[in-house]
Amino acid sequence: MASIKEAVRHRGYDSIRNEDSTEKTDQRTMEKQATVELGFFQTFNRTNVWALFLFLLTYLLNQLDRFLFGITAKSMAQEVHFGDQACMINSTYFTDSDLIGSNNTDIKCEAGAENLCLNIRNGNGSYVCKWDYNGQGLEYQLVAGPVFIVIYTFSGIFISFAADKYNRKVMLASCLLIWSTMTLLTGFVNSYWQIVILRFGLGIGEAGCTPFAASMIADYFPKQSRGLALGVYNWGIYIGYSMSYAFGNFISKANINNQGWRWSYFLAAIPGIAVAALLFLTVKDPPRQQSEPDKDADKEQNTMSVKYKAKRVFTRFFNPSVMLLLLASSIRNAAGYVISYNTQQYFTDLHQTKEQIGDYMSWIPIVGGIFSVTVGGLLSDVIVKRLGLYSRVIVIIISLTLAAPFAAGTLFFCHLMLTYARYQHIYLVRCG
Repeated sequence: MASIKEAVRHRGYDSIRNEDSTEKTDQRTMEKQATVELGFFQTFNRTNVWALFLFLLTYLLNQLDRFLFGITAKSMAQEVHFGDQACMINSTYFTDSDLIGSNNTDIKCEAGAENLCLNIRNGNGSYVCKWDYNGQGLEYQLVAGPVFIVIYTFSGIFISFAADKYNRKVMLASCLLIWSTMTLLTGFVNSYWQIVILRFGLGIGEAGCTPFAASMIADYFPKQSRGLALGVYNWGIYIGYSMSYAFGNFISKANINNQGWRWSYFLAAIPGIAVAALLFLTVKDPPRQQSEPDKDADKEQNTMSVKYKAKRVFTRFFNPSVMLLLLASSIRNAAGYVISYNTQQYFTDLHQTKEQIGDYMSWIPIVGGIFSVTVGGLLSDVIVKRLGLYSRVIVIIISLTLAAPFAAGTLFFCHLMLTYARYQHIYLVRCG
C-alpha cells in the first residue's frame, strides 16, 4: 500500500515537472514566434541604431587610419627618407598636371641611375627630373604589411578572449583611443623606426575593433536583422578607405601650415577622441545572449579553468571547416591588402595627379562597397531563414566569384591603356 502511494506521489511530481517543462517550452516557442512576427525593420530601435551608428564611425576611423599610410607614403618617404629611390618629375619646374597639352609631353623621367636622371632636360635646356624617394620598396612594404598585420592578427586572438569577459563598450572605446593616438603621433615622425613603432601600436589598437563591435551588434540585433546590421557596420570599410584618399591627397596638397602630409594624420586622429567619448557616455554593453539559453552550460563555463577554455578554443579552431574558412579568408584578405596599399602608387605610375586620384577614389569604393555589403547582408538574412545558418557561406562564395574577374580586369585593362598611352605619347591616363 505504501509503495502504491509512493508511486502515485512520484507520478504527481513527474506530471507537475512535465507541466512546468511544457510551460517553459511553450513560453520559449511563443517568444520565438513573437520575434518572427515582429516586422523586419521593427527590430531596429533608437538604442540599437545609435549604437550601430557609433560602431560604424569607429570602423570607418579604423580603416581611415590604417590605409592613410599607403596614400601618403611617397611624401613621407621623401621627407623621412626610407624605401627605394627613382627618377621622377622635378616639381620645382612643373607638376604632372602641367604636362597636359604642353610641349613637354615627350619628357620621360625614367632613367635607372641617378646621374642619368639628373641630366635629363626639356626643350628649353632646363633640368626637369630629380632622383628622390618614391614611397616604394622593401621598407615600405614591411611597414604597410608584416609590421602591422602580424601584430594585428595575434593581438586580435588575445583581445577576443577579453570580449567574453570584460565590458565591451569600455574596451572598444579604449582601443579607439589607442589607435587614434598612434595616428596622431605619426604626424610628428622624423625617422623610419618611429613609423615602425607607431604602426606596431596601431595594429594592437585596431585589433580590438571588430571583436568588440561585432559581438555587441550580435546582442543588440535579433538574428533576422543581424546580417543587415553587420552589413551596415561594414560600410565603414569602404567609407574609411575612400576617406583615406581624400585625406591623403587633398589635405596633403593643401599643405596646411606648410606641413603637407602631417596634417592628414592630425585631422584623421582627432575624430577618434570624440567618438571614443560618445562610446563611453552613450552606449551600453548589452546583455550577452545565446540562441538557446542553458543554465547548466553557463555554470560549466564559469567553473572551467583558463587552461581548459584555451584547449577547447584551439580544438574548435583546428576544425577542418574552420581551417578551410580561415584559409579562404586569408587568401582574399592578402589580395585585398596588396591592392589597397599599392593603388595610390599604381595610379601615380599612370601619371595621375593627387587631385585626379582623390577625385575618383574618394567615392567609387563607397558606392560599390556600400551597395554590395548591404545587398549581401539582406540576402544572407533571407536565405538563412530557408536554408539555415551555413547558407551565409553560399552568399560569400557567390559574391567572391563574381568579384574576381572585375579585380583582375582592373589591372589588365589599365595595363592595356598604359601601353597605348605611351605609344601615343599621352602621359595622363584616367584608369580606374
